[in-house]
Amino acid sequence: MFQTNYGKFDPNSWEDTFQIVFKIVYKEEVYQKMPDSNGDLGIEGFTLKTGKAFQCYCPENNISGKELYEALRDKISRDIKKLETNCSDLKKILGELKIQEWYLVTPKNSDKKIYAHCRKKEREIISKSLEILDCNFKIIIHEIEDYVSYLKFSKNGIMYNPVIEDNEKSDWVELENAYVENAKRKYSKVFESDYEDLSQLEITVLKATDLSIERYLKGIKQIEFLKNEHPKDFERFTRIASQLEEDVAFDSLGLIVEKKVFIKKLTEKVEQKLREELEGFDSILLKDLANQMVSGWVLECSLNFI
Repeated sequence: MFQTNYGKFDPNSWEDTFQIVFKIVYKEEVYQKMPDSNGDLGIEGFTLKTGKAFQCYCPENNISGKELYEALRDKISRDIKKLETNCSDLKKILGELKIQEWYLVTPKNSDKKIYAHCRKKEREIISKSLEILDCNFKIIIHEIEDYVSYLKFSKNGIMYNPVIEDNEKSDWVELENAYVENAKRKYSKVFESDYEDLSQLEITVLKATDLSIERYLKGIKQIEFLKNEHPKDFERFTRIASQLEEDVAFDSLGLIVEKKVFIKKLTEKVEQKLREELEGFDSILLKDLANQMVSGWVLECSLNFI
């Protein structure tokens, strides 16, 4: 599987996902999927109005650097060659339409040298004067970020899974020490009945606090992603968060006996609310956002334990 910030893909799931995306993005240009029962002929789809052709490529494994560059380079070389080899079959499919742009849609490009290879292959194939190609034929690389706004309509919904580096966490802890102390104080009350040994209680409190910080910071990046890529969903999310925060502040005014149960049920409630209100998002992303909200309430002052 190839890991991206938007989920894991293998070659089959990548193509399945992007066939759906292409039909949405290029609907007005009359996107046509190429069935691959007898091979893809060098393209997996095309637009009938504008002469754009598409080929999907996702590595089997999580490769990067030189290895990824060579895989993309070789894929381009093989499939552009197929345009020449299958020219007569493609002519029957395309009719008078000429391919103006050929897109390789891949999760990630790791090396700018791939663009030089594209220019080389353009010159080579144009020199063949194929009747299916426009004289200004171009090879274009598209990455997952070029379509991220449309991924929520794919089979599994949109996923965004950012990584929090250790230095990000330590920098935040240094700046927001009051929040850290809030969490430690609250988790001491959550777990105090579980331990007679205070040293073990302290270890558990520190672990719980660290996990809350991790969830909080990861969620901030995911919320920023919503804001940038899905602004309407972001507005809905902020309204939900504001409403739930008021409820939490009120519910935690009195004595909460089963504090761990309260946190667990609160997280489930938030997650369920997000599932109901935010359509088209991966369930893991919604769970992460629920964890972010609850962790934020613990770190800040919305959720208190008497």
